Amino acid sequence: METIAVVNGEPITLQMLDTAVTRYIIQLEEDEDIDFEPTKENLKYIKTEVLNFLIERILLLKRAISEGTEISNEEVLSNIQSIKSSFGSPEEWQNNLAALRIKEEDLFEEIRNDMIIERFTDNIFHRSIKFGEEELKAYYDENESKMREPDLFTFYETYAGNASEVKAAYNILQKDSSDSNLSKDFKDTGMKLQKHTDIPSYQLSEELYKVFSDTEPGKVASKETEGNGMLIYKLIKKDIGKRLPFDKIKEKLAEFLIKSARQEILSSIIEEEMEKAEIEYKDTSYLEG
Repeated sequence: METIAVVNGEPITLQMLDTAVTRYIIQLEEDEDIDFEPTKENLKYIKTEVLNFLIERILLLKRAISEGTEISNEEVLSNIQSIKSSFGSPEEWQNNLAALRIKEEDLFEEIRNDMIIERFTDNIFHRSIKFGEEELKAYYDENESKMREPDLFTFYETYAGNASEVKAAYNILQKDSSDSNLSKDFKDTGMKLQKHTDIPSYQLSEELYKVFSDTEPGKVASKETEGNGMLIYKLIKKDIGKRLPFDKIKEKLAEFLIKSARQEILSSIIEEEMEKAEIEYKDTSYLEG
């Protein structure tokens, strides 16, 4: 079986990597918040990310076991039964195993290892992460400018591919016309006008957010695109987000800080183990395919 890498003497095979990549793609396709379309380029990225995940998993598991983290057979079986019962029928369960490329008899050890890593990291998090009301309030006060609802922007957008289209777009947008009249004027020039309503600031690019922040409603602004074209905007309305009261957001703020702290601690553990690890890459051609 072809070996991709060896981590502290433990091999990562082509089959292991291929299976893990398949599972990751399934997760992406099932995520409603992600519009995922496999391409040659993003598959390269996914393969590299998954290989790094497998390396980190080996290191975390070794660290967890070395520090005495244990999971009983009963706990593993209970977890498997809970997962299995979430499927509507035995056929659905078997189809899921087939999609994930794992046999039921191999599931026990994989689940056990996952649970060992989870218990190990949870124990560290519980010892290390402590947020009280005082810490939350201090963070809230130190980041006052961020503790508000997002700004909302309503605007027109059009693309101009040459100088004459830029001039036409500016002339039309400077008119005080209705949506339908503006759309008709753009259609007559062969251009297309889009209207975006109440778009939150976090959905805008950093560059566009700065443009709108510096633009008054009713004014026209633009930014260059690749190929010498221009995107032209008319800001219709902007609603500056109101400050969120501490009592209203303290629970979500605590969740955010805990999640950030967990990620920081986990990254620190992985970094420690990576520094000590002996990692040998045998064949990386799979990552290029």
